[in-house]
Amino acid sequence: MGTVYRYERSGVMHGLLRVRGFTQDDAHIFCRPEQIEAEVIQILDLTLTVLKTFGFTEYDVRLSTRPEKYVGSLENWEKAEAALRNALTAKKLRYEIDPGEGVFYGPKIDLKYATAWDVIGSVPPSGRLQPAGTL
Repeated sequence: MGTVYRYERSGVMHGLLRVRGFTQDDAHIFCRPEQIEAEVIQILDLTLTVLKTFGFTEYDVRLSTRPEKYVGSLENWEKAEAALRNALTAKKLRYEIDPGEGVFYGPKIDLKYATAWDVIGSVPPSGRLQPAGTL
């Protein structure tokens, strides 16, 4: 965990999206490829509990797949994408595919919540799950 402070111009801070200081929590779970799906299900459980606790009940779920330029084997990418897809299905979450929007080292699931502060039409991610098979 790390604390981040920043100076923002007057009028640009609002709600949970733009603040002077925050603590960023970033977890890394090391597991075997066959454990990814179960781990993602547990992380989804935790993430959804936290969102619900803070009153976020409406969110979009996106599964971002392999980009044109990537590292690692095609086989590992396909296994990772399948594990994420299976975890979303197991949790009965509706999701959209963002083809080619994964990062170069792995696919990802983004949970994005719409907010009253979002006046420019973009929805920031509030949670991201991302297996990285190439460390």
